[in-house]
Amino acid sequence: MTTAAGTVVDFAAPALGPEEIAAAVAALESGWLSSGPRAREFERGFASYVGSPHAVAVNSYPAALHLVRLAHVGATPRFADVDCSYVRRIR
Repeated sequence: MTTAAGTVVDFAAPALGPEEIAAAVAALESGWLSSGPRAREFERGFASYVGSPHAVAVNSYPAALHLVRLAHVGATPRFADVDCSYVRRIR
């Protein structure tokens, strides 16, 4: 891709098919861009996947730490994040 600033090198081409595009459109048309029923569905699915009774999706690491601090329940926080250096190692 070439822009006014020069050539942009993509990390990888997106792997989006009709199912992913339909899911994105459905999310946008639902009126819920954060929280809401799709976020609850993700939380339930993630909790089940990791074998936890509960999961909370947040938009950032600071938000997650804030919730842990507010909880004061002795919970052990588990974080899922993307290791950006992994993409650079795939060459």
